[in-house]
Amino acid sequence: MKKITFLAVLLALFASLSLVAADRDFDSMAPDPDHTMGKGLLRGLANVSCSLIELPARTTYYSCLYSWNYIPYGLPMGIIDGANFSVIRVVGGVFDLLVLGTNSRNHTLYTIFEIPTWPWDSPWLPTEEEKKEIEW
Repeated sequence: MKKITFLAVLLALFASLSLVAADRDFDSMAPDPDHTMGKGLLRGLANVSCSLIELPARTTYYSCLYSWNYIPYGLPMGIIDGANFSVIRVVGGVFDLLVLGTNSRNHTLYTIFEIPTWPWDSPWLPTEEEKKEIEW
């Protein structure tokens, strides 16, 4: 009985995360016309299996953002941010798999935390505008 209660609470938590994502005021909150259950399941599987990509991606991003001369600033920030992104990807991927991929791209955990939907879309290098904002 405790397992059933735990699973019910966990499912309610994931469902409420979906509602929070749907409630956010984003530009494109309309349902994605190209979304299918297969794409949602693949998104969940990709995010669970490729979540560790975020560690080197965010580390190189912050190391380049703060210039290679300032690696002591970029390295810990990249590791912390990469770990956060990895956890978000795993939880979001498990959620996508639990709901069988029925949530469209605009109603996911990735939308709440404003990270790219797919792990390989995460930026590895900052743009020139972002580099200019951080001038030493």
